[in-house]
Amino acid sequence: MNWAYNHGDAALAYIVAHEYAHAMQTAFGFQPNITPISELQADCLAGFYLGVIPNIVFDTSDILEIGSFAHSVGDFETWHDDHHGTPKQRIKAVSIGIDASSEGMQGVRTCQDRYSTPGNY
Repeated sequence: MNWAYNHGDAALAYIVAHEYAHAMQTAFGFQPNITPISELQADCLAGFYLGVIPNIVFDTSDILEIGSFAHSVGDFETWHDDHHGTPKQRIKAVSIGIDASSEGMQGVRTCQDRYSTPGNY
């Protein structure tokens, strides 16, 4: 958590939303058991959750903090079983989620569908 907070308070909100997304993946039964799909889907859902929080607006510096942190947790070890997605893929997933938040609850389906099969990221 300290690592996230070093990127700013919005980055900390992102990591909490990302972990909440994993809980929701499990609760609703749509967690793919393939990494990096499950991680990118959680990134997308985190962006969605951050976008729908009532009475909170993320300004440009907040979005940059989130992007910086998402980039920093990406990796290039595509052959590794625990690969979580490249920095570019992680930033893109969060961005898709933030954009999907304007769709209301359909945004959850956007994240689920986008990150449900290998190669669709």
